[in-house]
Amino acid sequence: MSRRIASRDQALLIALVSVLVLGTVGALALWWTGETVGSFDFDALVASSPEGTALAAPLTLRMSGVLVLWPIAGVLVVFLAALSDWWRGRSHERIDALA
Repeated sequence: MSRRIASRDQALLIALVSVLVLGTVGALALWWTGETVGSFDFDALVASSPEGTALAAPLTLRMSGVLVLWPIAGVLVVFLAALSDWWRGRSHERIDALA
């Protein structure tokens, strides 16, 4: 869709920026959902249980790394696809030049 809006070079930039922004928004939304759904009061659970009882509690995940890696992984996929498209275009230019 970005190719319809802009030139080929600008389409790549638009795609990279949109993947980076939307990946960041998606990572933040997933982090917020995990914090909201998985939140509980661990101190109250410990206080209400008898001593020596094994507690079953949900895992607490630290997602700061995912908040960085998710958008970068998305940009990497777009970059590799664009690089492949560019490389194929260069191959066709060489073939056309030989003909």
